Amino acid sequence: MTMREIVCIADEEDDHAVYLKEISDAPFTIIDFSKFGCDETLTVCPHLGIAKTNEVTISGDTALWWRRVSLPEPDHRITDGRLRGFTVRQWDMTVRSIVETTGCFVVNNPANEFVANSKLNQLNAARKVGFAHPETVVTNSPVEAQNFIDRMKVSGKRCIFKPLAPARFHFGETRVIESISSLEDELLVSPVIFQECIEKGCDLRITVFGENSYAARVTSHHEDLLDWRIDPVHGYDPVELETELQKSCSAILTELGLATGSFDIRIDEKGVPFFFEVNPSGQFLFLARYGFPDIGKDFINFLAGS
Repeated sequence: MTMREIVCIADEEDDHAVYLKEISDAPFTIIDFSKFGCDETLTVCPHLGIAKTNEVTISGDTALWWRRVSLPEPDHRITDGRLRGFTVRQWDMTVRSIVETTGCFVVNNPANEFVANSKLNQLNAARKVGFAHPETVVTNSPVEAQNFIDRMKVSGKRCIFKPLAPARFHFGETRVIESISSLEDELLVSPVIFQECIEKGCDLRITVFGENSYAARVTSHHEDLLDWRIDPVHGYDPVELETELQKSCSAILTELGLATGSFDIRIDEKGVPFFFEVNPSGQFLFLARYGFPDIGKDFINFLAGS
């Protein structure tokens, strides 16, 4: 079987892109648009169904791995802020057009990934496919937030809160909240996610691409932690993924129009799996150290179609 040529749009130092290029048997090119200067070119030809850079031609025979894309900086000679913004928009529209104009095999389609990056859209997808998920309210209303917290209390549940998207300057871990009192002004600034706290049985990290799935149980010396990410020495134990849980993860990817994703799932104290979120461009190579040594090769074969 002929392998597709792989083109990865990513930071040239992205560890996943660099490592997979090193081990790939298929032709593998990394394009870092953020490093494009005046000597680098991109040409898109809809009538031919191709896109070309100085290094590679993308066509219907190409696998395009769209991973954490950055756009070129405006030319340093342009000082007018409006013109700088104008040039960025031209690059954005041209780069994104590569997917549709070439008909390449893309992982993941950037238009779908943009929608899927919203936690609210993910929870809606979980609802549609029948995957259990925490009861959720997103609001900047102190009244609505307190009503939700109180309703959780009445049902014997704790309430947690977290940001909709991570901040670059702060790690927004999940925390328990019992009252909005004295926090009204802070909440009014912008919406926050408030959720039913799913009490932990165990946490799973699951990566899915195509027919492949890899599941690992999060291990920690602090099992009482609500958010395992704040344990700097947490680890993973490989587990066999139950068929129904695998189908549920795949169903969410299909609903969101994604080819791959890394899931955070919590099995509650009664053994019921709850969907928390899926990262379309999540890290997965770390699983090679925890029972899945071939995951990198498997992903290359998935891209290359071999």
